[in-house]
Amino acid sequence: MNTAQTRRVAQTTAEDLHRLAAQGERKGVRILVDHRTGQHVATSASDPTICYHLDAERGCTCKGYGTWGRCQHFALFLSELGRLPEVASVAPVAAIEPTPRCPTCHGERWVKASTGDGLGDWVGVPCRDCAGHRAA
Repeated sequence: MNTAQTRRVAQTTAEDLHRLAAQGERKGVRILVDHRTGQHVATSASDPTICYHLDAERGCTCKGYGTWGRCQHFALFLSELGRLPEVASVAPVAAIEPTPRCPTCHGERWVKASTGDGLGDWVGVPCRDCAGHRAA
């Protein structure tokens, strides 16, 4: 296996395997067992005359597994064996309530203040009601 293939295999996630298992099921892939040898095979979704050999350690003999290190056949096989990795649950994001705007500065955090009689004598100063800490 070349470096690019190794990198792709390492990036396989539980989500990928669950998605591929569902895809295989939708497309009619079936996992069969030769009861004489115990060998597992998967039917092809696109050609009913083809079966791929499966092994929990070595994977699947299809081109997809050879290229990507995962496929719908192998994922469905793992699913039927009860060996699909669990998908990490993501905690729901708590709703964040907006901080009310300051009635004096309207959330700007500063107000104009006069330092003299002229128009150029106005400066911005922190709002004294929210001390410049209220969110906009």
